[in-house]
Amino acid sequence: MKSNGFGSFEQIIIFSVDREWADTVAQIPGMKPIEIGDDHGRSFFEWRNWTIRQGDDEGVVWYLTLAFKEALDCDWIIDWVKSTY
Repeated sequence: MKSNGFGSFEQIIIFSVDREWADTVAQIPGMKPIEIGDDHGRSFFEWRNWTIRQGDDEGVVWYLTLAFKEALDCDWIIDWVKSTY
């Protein structure tokens, strides 16, 4: 994890949504569409966040839920293996 030198760490979260939600999610600030070969009908995104706790998976879920207020019904899945948190 990259540190800013002041006790905060940058999380890089990789998640996917059903392809039908890709355009909606891409409009949410901070959501960067990325290409991953094993798509299975899904679109992948990268989301970056700063935290003071490494391994803060609860914070990741909480902040993504807040970000998805416009797309709460989309089926989003975090890829914990490809993510850095």
